[in-house]
Amino acid sequence: MAKSKLLTAIQSLSKDEVNAARTKIKHQYLPKRKDIQSLFELLLINDKLSKTEVWTKIYGKKTAFNDTKWRAIQMKLNTLLLEVIQESALNHELIPLRNLIELKIFDQRKLNKHFDSSWLELEQIIQGPRHTEDYFTLSKAYEIKQTKILKEKVKAISFDALTLSNNYNELYYACQKLKNICYTFSYQLNVQSTIPHQDMFLTELKENFSSNHPLINQYLNVIFLYKKQEGYDLEQCMDQFVEQQQAIHQEEALNILTLLMNYCIDFKINKGEQTYFNQLFKLYQLGIEKSILIEQNQLNQMHYKNIVTVGLHTMNLDWTASFIEKYTQLLPKAAQANAYNFNLAKVLFKQEKYDEVVELLSEVEYSNIQYQLSSKLMLIKTYYELDEGQALEALMESFRLLLIRNNKISKDFKTQYLNLLKYLKKLVYLNPYDTAEKEQLLADVSNNNELADKQWILGKLKEKA
Repeated sequence: MAKSKLLTAIQSLSKDEVNAARTKIKHQYLPKRKDIQSLFELLLINDKLSKTEVWTKIYGKKTAFNDTKWRAIQMKLNTLLLEVIQESALNHELIPLRNLIELKIFDQRKLNKHFDSSWLELEQIIQGPRHTEDYFTLSKAYEIKQTKILKEKVKAISFDALTLSNNYNELYYACQKLKNICYTFSYQLNVQSTIPHQDMFLTELKENFSSNHPLINQYLNVIFLYKKQEGYDLEQCMDQFVEQQQAIHQEEALNILTLLMNYCIDFKINKGEQTYFNQLFKLYQLGIEKSILIEQNQLNQMHYKNIVTVGLHTMNLDWTASFIEKYTQLLPKAAQANAYNFNLAKVLFKQEKYDEVVELLSEVEYSNIQYQLSSKLMLIKTYYELDEGQALEALMESFRLLLIRNNKISKDFKTQYLNLLKYLKKLVYLNPYDTAEKEQLLADVSNNNELADKQWILGKLKEKA
């Protein structure tokens, strides 16, 4: 059942959608089709079962597997779940689109009072933070309204709705094109050849729209930042983003924040400008404190990991510890315990609270090889700092054997970790009075580019100098 169409649909459901699916199954299929209910509940709690195992749990051992019936039950449940997902989207994320559909239907059926109510609801929704799609929705809505006016054949016909439809259409086109330009800059593509008259287009937007439309202004700022235009730097873009963020839809804000992060990483940090880690930290801090990085009360595990990494690198240790305490609960439940124990141990290591590091790492379960390698490496470093010679030597040997015997560890990782163990052992037994030996070891470590945690061991060597 792994990665099946039905299983991926079930895994995408929110808690509210799960409850909606249960209600829909009850109304449509019970009591006659309890097998559909059983299939849903089984896959909801166990995604490791094979199709024959699921069949047996539903129909019993005495009923032979029937591929045609199996496909039919999957199709019925999948169709029901897609209806739940669509209804949920139209009632939450895509409410303006739902209103647009309603306007079209009400106009066709001449339900004028319903039309007016839906129009008022749409106007109220659109007053909120702006999304590019809102301009498209408004353009189509005013087009429908103008068509309705023309069909009513009143004596004094107003074309205001048509004018507004055209204006919103231009804004939608402008936003969409600006986003495309941002993406081409961010991915370092040749935009001049793919988007003709770009400079003229940007200048016109800046003069005519940026002051009244925060979304357009933000995308223009990002483009001018990437173009290295005079008067535009990252700090200024960040300040304006903070000022205008509340007027921008969360999805668009996340998009702009990501573009600014990519600028920090790809155009500055990766080119040697390490001071931009501080700006990157501020962007992550902004993303958390303004809930831009939090979607449907969940935090992406990659964002979580990156925030901790950047927080440690910039030595914002108290803030990072507070972040771990407060936001770990927004990760998937199965990942929370390991993420909390491991990442808080990293903070405590930086704070030189080594006894607490050992205690926390003992709680980490090796659910994947990355946690196992990283936890053992941190524990080795902790034992070194605590001068626990016997424990250090025993752990280094068990780690060496793990690296050699485990076939799931890539060759590159094995080399990097084995080199670290080799140099650390030499460091432990280094003669403090042998200057030549110390200089040779320092040179060997400095020249080796296949070495895990190179900066840490270089720091320890320099302490011995």
